[in-house]
Amino acid sequence: MKTFFQLREDLQQLDEAEDKEVTKKIAKRADDHYHIATHGHEHVYGGDQPDRETQVYHVHNTKTGKTHDIPVEHGGEEYPHSDMRKEVSGMSKISTAASKSIHKDLHHNVL
Repeated sequence: MKTFFQLREDLQQLDEAEDKEVTKKIAKRADDHYHIATHGHEHVYGGDQPDRETQVYHVHNTKTGKTHDIPVEHGGEEYPHSDMRKEVSGMSKISTAASKSIHKDLHHNVL
């Protein structure tokens, strides 16, 4: 019978393997990507910045196998998470936790 620590280590190895697989899929979509957060089945990545006023994020859901590309046109200005969730196309397809990670990254690392 496995101990709690052995089970925790097995789960951590499984999560790391899943992260590597998702990272490979995201790399095909965006050369300049970086991992931001994982929320359950959703893996949030920052991606390309086609211009100074737009940042593209990618959210991959391992449960559904779908990846959502979310271009955030911020115009170089900060705005509340609630407004971003309503106005940005694709935000309704991801969890609130994933959209909050995008909002946090946008305000701390991009703007």
